[in-house]
Amino acid sequence: MAYTLEDLLLRICECMAESLPESWLSAYMQATIEGQDIESSFRYVEAGSDEERPFSPIDEIAPMNAARELQSLMRQEGSDWDTIRVTIFSNGRFEYYTM
Repeated sequence: MAYTLEDLLLRICECMAESLPESWLSAYMQATIEGQDIESSFRYVEAGSDEERPFSPIDEIAPMNAARELQSLMRQEGSDWDTIRVTIFSNGRFEYYTM
């Protein structure tokens, strides 16, 4: 099955959202992919706070696999990035950028 950019981004967002406390305001996954190696970190901010706190998704493998597929898909379209950051907001909005 071929996934779209949006499918993969939504998968990452869903994996993060299901693991966050009720009072979260925003959260992000940052993943760096170099060859077969992938390094990721997950952080969130609670409402009323500016402090980022680490968290672990219930299924940590799924968002990393989605990031790897996303990199492959975007490389087919000419993009050449090693790091992606996907941010979700409690109002349902999300954004991403690559480095």
